Amino acid sequence: MPDSEFRERIVQNLTAEEFTIEFENALFSDRSFTFETNLMMPYPKGIIARAKEKGFRIEIYFFCLSSQRLARERVDIRVKNNGHFVDEKTIALKWKEGYKNINLHFTDFDYLLFIDNSLEKTPTPLFEMEITDKTNYTLTKHVNELPEYAKRRLPAIFDLLR
Repeated sequence: MPDSEFRERIVQNLTAEEFTIEFENALFSDRSFTFETNLMMPYPKGIIARAKEKGFRIEIYFFCLSSQRLARERVDIRVKNNGHFVDEKTIALKWKEGYKNINLHFTDFDYLLFIDNSLEKTPTPLFEMEITDKTNYTLTKHVNELPEYAKRRLPAIFDLLR
């Protein structure tokens, strides 16, 4: 294994260990806890289930991008500003898997807010859902018409919007 891959693996392991400690501390002390996820596998179902068992309200703020091309452009901007590089294959995978997993698992959450982050202006809230159980929800739209990409990328949720 090349040295750079070895270092990256060490950092990932340390980060995962630190995350686990912080999560356990939050559960133990009944303290709010926030983390960022792209909903890639492994999907954080275990974390969500444990927090729900402890009575936590589970919210997700899902930032939508209209295309993989735009995701690549955002990575390019990040790299130009000394951020980390992500290869095109990984960008495509994460973009697809994020949408796939939110469609499969949106009922795991108590509250969801979908935000269009595709435009150069301020991100735009599209709609929000309050879920009381797997079949009961309240939906609030924040735009008159959802963007076409959202209808295509969020089919399970879009079916509820009709």
